[in-house]
Amino acid sequence: MKGKGTEIMNGSYILADTPEQRLAIAVVSANELYFKLHPMGVLPGYGFYEDFLAPFLTREVLNAQLEQLHSGAADKAAIERELAQKLMEANALIEKRLHLEHL
Repeated sequence: MKGKGTEIMNGSYILADTPEQRLAIAVVSANELYFKLHPMGVLPGYGFYEDFLAPFLTREVLNAQLEQLHSGAADKAAIERELAQKLMEANALIEKRLHLEHL
């Protein structure tokens, strides 16, 4: 089982290689905590995930900003273009995952 989305992870947040792996581990941890606190099998609401995942997302954003700062790139316009392109790609994937194409 190799390939994007099927990689075997050991569940260690600290040893995860990518932001995607760290976020996946955080989501699984959120689910485990929620179901430990609510054993009746009711799914968590948006607020639970928002609260639980906030520090993980903040950490990833700050790490990306620090990486950009230390990359030595002096051309702010090039950085802005690159970030805008990545944002557009992420938005397209989010639309697809949330089935927002029809809106």
